[in-house]
Amino acid sequence: AIKRGLPIYYFVERQLVFIAAGIVLMLALSLLSPVRVRRLALGVLAVCLVCLLLVLTIGAEINGARRWLHLGSYSLQPSELAKPAFVVLCAWFLAEGRRRSDMPAMPLAFALYLVLAGLLVLQPDVGQALLVSLVWCALFFLAGGSIAWFLAFLAMLASAFAAAYHTVGYVRLRVD
Repeated sequence: AIKRGLPIYYFVERQLVFIAAGIVLMLALSLLSPVRVRRLALGVLAVCLVCLLLVLTIGAEINGARRWLHLGSYSLQPSELAKPAFVVLCAWFLAEGRRRSDMPAMPLAFALYLVLAGLLVLQPDVGQALLVSLVWCALFFLAGGSIAWFLAFLAMLASAFAAAYHTVGYVRLRVD
């Protein structure tokens, strides 16, 4: 903070404000019914997907990646807000698919995964894409997906990660 000409506790105070807002938001969300949580997750994810598209066109490029939208003095990384909404919606799709045979749960959950992971890879944000992929695989497994498909997904992820390691310089740098 001092290096940037700001008050000495500027970043500490800023983080305390975000922590307080996060706690209030967490408590407010915990009071919502499951139906309202799903609706909220759908809205948040829709906005985040639009923002992820915007990041690709108007996001600031930093070290060869576009991940942030600048809103005045604040910046927003849409993928951070998209992750919890993605988990809620995929978990709901997969749970409903087990409950109702008429719901195309697996195709919906997989399409949602492909869209989000694809947008993350285009930034490129290999770490977030890997995290979303692992979470999707875990949800698939927990929803009763077959072990064979689960292992196949994990093998594909390992192959994709190995390819990223060998072809994307910053991935190799971060892992090494």
